[in-house]
Amino acid sequence: MNAMDAVRSMLLAVADEPLLGRLFLASVEMAVLAALVWLAIRARVIRPARWQSFLWLIVLVKPFMVVALGALVPVFHFDVAAPPTMAAPAPVPLPAEASVEMRAVESPAVPHSASPAQIPQSEPSVPATPIARQSWNLPTLLVRVWLLGIVLLGAYAAIDRFRLWRLVAHAQPASPELATKYARLAEALHIKRPPRLRITDALESPALAGLLRPTILIPAWLVHEQESDKLDWSLRHELTHWKLGDVWAHAAQQLAQIVFFFNPVTWWACRRWQEAAELACDRAVVETEHDVEVYADNLYQVLAQIHGQRRGLLAGGLFATRTQIGRRIAVLLSNPLKYPARLGTTGIIVLFCVAAISLSVGASFASGEQAVASNVTAPHEPAVVTPFSVFGIVTDEDGRPLPGVQVTAHCGMGTLMPTGETISGPDGRYTLYFGPGMHQINDSGGTSVGLQAATIRAGMPGRYEKNLCRHGGLGMAGELPKEEPGWPASRDMIVLPDKPYRLDFIMLPAAQVRVRLVDAQGKAIVGRRMNVAGPEIGPSASVLAGLTTDERGIATFDAPCKTYWFELPSESRDALKSEPVTFEAPGPYDLTLAYDPNSVVNESLKLTGDARPSSSESSPIPQSASAPVAEDSAAKSLIPQGSVLLTHTDSTAEGKWSLSASGHAIRFERGAQHFLEAVQIAASRYGSPEPPAEDFHLYVLNDIFQIVADVPFPYAMIERSDFRWYTLRTPSIEVPETFYITLAFNPHKTKGVYLAYDANIEASHSYRGLPDSGYEPEDERHDWMIRAYLSAEPSGEKGVQRLADWSPPKNVEPFEGLVEAKYDDGVSDGKQSYGGAGPYIRYAATTWAMFLGRRVHSVPDTEALVGLRVYGSRYGSGYDAETTMLHVIIQDPDGKEVAKADFPYSLFSYKERWVDLVLPEPVMSGTVDEFTCILDPEAHQTKGIYFHYKKNPAESHSGVAKSGKADKPTPDREWMIRAYFRR
Repeated sequence: MNAMDAVRSMLLAVADEPLLGRLFLASVEMAVLAALVWLAIRARVIRPARWQSFLWLIVLVKPFMVVALGALVPVFHFDVAAPPTMAAPAPVPLPAEASVEMRAVESPAVPHSASPAQIPQSEPSVPATPIARQSWNLPTLLVRVWLLGIVLLGAYAAIDRFRLWRLVAHAQPASPELATKYARLAEALHIKRPPRLRITDALESPALAGLLRPTILIPAWLVHEQESDKLDWSLRHELTHWKLGDVWAHAAQQLAQIVFFFNPVTWWACRRWQEAAELACDRAVVETEHDVEVYADNLYQVLAQIHGQRRGLLAGGLFATRTQIGRRIAVLLSNPLKYPARLGTTGIIVLFCVAAISLSVGASFASGEQAVASNVTAPHEPAVVTPFSVFGIVTDEDGRPLPGVQVTAHCGMGTLMPTGETISGPDGRYTLYFGPGMHQINDSGGTSVGLQAATIRAGMPGRYEKNLCRHGGLGMAGELPKEEPGWPASRDMIVLPDKPYRLDFIMLPAAQVRVRLVDAQGKAIVGRRMNVAGPEIGPSASVLAGLTTDERGIATFDAPCKTYWFELPSESRDALKSEPVTFEAPGPYDLTLAYDPNSVVNESLKLTGDARPSSSESSPIPQSASAPVAEDSAAKSLIPQGSVLLTHTDSTAEGKWSLSASGHAIRFERGAQHFLEAVQIAASRYGSPEPPAEDFHLYVLNDIFQIVADVPFPYAMIERSDFRWYTLRTPSIEVPETFYITLAFNPHKTKGVYLAYDANIEASHSYRGLPDSGYEPEDERHDWMIRAYLSAEPSGEKGVQRLADWSPPKNVEPFEGLVEAKYDDGVSDGKQSYGGAGPYIRYAATTWAMFLGRRVHSVPDTEALVGLRVYGSRYGSGYDAETTMLHVIIQDPDGKEVAKADFPYSLFSYKERWVDLVLPEPVMSGTVDEFTCILDPEAHQTKGIYFHYKKNPAESHSGVAKSGKADKPTPDREWMIRAYFRR
């Protein structure tokens, strides 16, 4: 069963129990509505606190409406019926020879001559059996657990209410003077029947409690200061809570926590409502700037007074915590008067409409009939339930399994339509069930006899099918048709209902192309259709046929590394074509397609960009012409007066680069000025609108690329805008005569910084690299737009770092004098990284004895495993190498873990080298005659470690480990991992 089948089965089990189905829908709709409200508040669409409290209250009421009434206006249906395409045969195991080294059978370019590997004809047919509904009683069990949770939480709430009743009963009535003041404040707020007022020693701050007999509780310490303003403001705040009806909303919140306790969104939304209700109440009691200042000051005095007190809170009332009071003070100091305190007529109408829509619109479970009807068949023809299935394995070019590849089926007679999809598993294997498209049946048994197309495609980001979808060009029929001329001529390419069909795919690295369509003025053209054509692309042989630009005028696609051109179709004239462009190697490409609609010649469609990827996954986007970089007077004001400028560039940029897994470096000669005071860069941030909450790094290096200083700067200081100069103010750093400045932005798909470069230079002074992986000169003649400002004497505004205080890094040999156990000769034959897995290697006692020059069968008690030395390199970008960990696990012969340690990715560079991993505590050998060392980097596509190996050893001690266990030996390789033992 694939993932889609499992989800359908779970939904089917939920839908079988009406109450459980309603609870499921209520939870989903509540989560969606809460996310929308949170996004609206985060985007500052909803600013007044009173609006926010009402919206969070709607979120809490929504699940009650769903459970009681269901969706009054259902706009989404969960398909819970087993679809007709899932009338599947019993699982068919892959043949024994289908190992991870399997290759898909090559197919010729034309579909009818292809002959992929499939199940032998001698294999008995597997009868089609419809998928049955789950027979277990899990839904009933879940309902009982839910009811038990309600009983327990209800009992706790009842106990809490009893404690609250006792607290109120033991509280003292207010003095006549306080009662008079209280009545006067209630009258000023137009409250005719205010709650009771009581004094208690059991609370640290004022509270409003009780639903049927509401009571305002004032702590005794506050009453003793009744001549101060703190008491007046506290009474106004609690009276405002009563006036706004917050006690009823609080009761709804408590009821939601009891009934929907299993949903974490409920508890999160309740906290959000409490915060918004407190802020709305604060806003309602202040009217002028003076009120805001006085009220904030009194709140601060209350917070200072209760600091250090620890009296219990009760869930049955509106109590303010210390954290809430601190946040309320912060909001009061941020100009709260710019937002209204109450809802006007228009606001009430809008809120009513929002509540009506939110509470009535929802989802429902589609019935079995609805689910079957959703599988489209030919007009005026009955639906036919036919169990077609295809299975196989998806690998990369080296035969390694590829998980997460989407395999889809498009079927039909003349018109193809999607009829099934699945995802390859961790071992690269998949099973795809799919149904008919445009269908024919006979008149007698209702069996499909019409021969139609069945195109099976595989896709994943960054890769493409080896044969451009021709490999999966099949036919499908209810029974094997008569052999006759025409498509398809090969009868072994026809999928039959009772014959699972074997189809393997090879996925190759793709050219990841991003093309931006602009007009003559450089403005993005949105929603325009364009075609990708090439000498090797047939009309329907590939998914590259058409693209549509998004709201930024950008379209993206993954393609083989071949030659293509772009076409803009037109109803009034022939399609405009761009000049051809050849993608020479896998990697990211960024192109710009300029379209002049007023021109009638082919030159109206101009293609600009660099048709080659850069190393280390860099993203080159050259500009078509020089562009001046804006100067910022505020940024320049950060530079100390008298500083001398060092630069190799002018103020115009000819292009921009973002270097993944690398950095930008430039060389300077200091002259008579010895202290670096500031660095200016011409830059622009890209990626998500919100800057990442992390730093980029500015390194100052000496003439042999050793780090003299490391200065972090927040990503947020670089804006997503046009290029401009940014000033990075540094400490006063004494630099050597020749020094380098390096910028490391650690970019990723969702964040990064483009650094501008100047191509109008005589010689380049620029490099690319990082301190831990080395530097290489730029092969292009350009210089990064980086300026350095130096002074003769340190300003000291940010501190002073002198060369005399700097110590060069020392090379420490942690394993000196220890016994080395190894199986390699120090020369790598290759490297490998496994997604979700890592290498393991075993060292036995007899092996250690060989290195010790004696033969024993156990290791003396005085010996211990101290650490490992690994030859490897890390890859990927966008992650924090200091917090991303490699897990090292040491196991005994029985697989029992005897030690575990974590080591940061930062120990590994982007270039391969030996890395020492010293265990925190030595592992005593004792009588253990074998150790298994497992290295798990938790690798995936965007981060991991390449481990190097020797090929074809005489005897392998290595393998691949999954989930911390030795999983599969690798007889063809031996990892370059060495162990070190102490005598």
